[in-house]
Amino acid sequence: MKQTTTPTLFLLVIAASLLPLSAFARSPGFPRRDLSSLQREIEERNRERARRRGERVDDPLTALPRNWGEEKKERRDLPPDSMMRIGVTKRPRRCITKSKRGDTLKVHYNGTLYKNDDVIDCSIEREEPFLFTLGAGEVMEGWERGLHRMCVGEERKLVIPSGMAYGEAGAGADQPIHPGATLVYVVELLGIVDEEMYGLKFWEHEVRKLK
Repeated sequence: MKQTTTPTLFLLVIAASLLPLSAFARSPGFPRRDLSSLQREIEERNRERARRRGERVDDPLTALPRNWGEEKKERRDLPPDSMMRIGVTKRPRRCITKSKRGDTLKVHYNGTLYKNDDVIDCSIEREEPFLFTLGAGEVMEGWERGLHRMCVGEERKLVIPSGMAYGEAGAGADQPIHPGATLVYVVELLGIVDEEMYGLKFWEHEVRKLK
């Protein structure tokens, strides 16, 4: 039998990269031993490229995620009277102080819709931490409950049903938060601000020092 020449093998490698191996397996004129050697050749070339780039090549049959090619599925909003879910996603090594009612909290947050993960607001993108007083009614009920007794440096994930968020009214320009929306917030407590050193009271404090 005439052996396959190197140029011919090279053309076979190119063809194999464009077609699934099963297509060759179904071809009556394609010998099984050529298919096996061709597959080894492709895998070896992939490994060589990976070594040059310092990367790892996964098995081509397992590299893609299970849901690859599927359309993104939307989740249903939780009922308005559902219990909110609170998860701790990051803990500090030490917790010296915990948040309480009356504290002015400095936080970074990322808010998304539970239904489809669309971002609705993000202080991190604005590079501007958000300050509010816990228990003063300045934020939604879900935040009031979900950020109580939180350590500085801690990060929490809050899944807030509409009954503790914006209800059936929705919110935002062009209403990005639809009526009955369940919201997801990832919130990091950056610090607890001393009210005596915050806002107008900070200015008054400086004036008193000058007198």
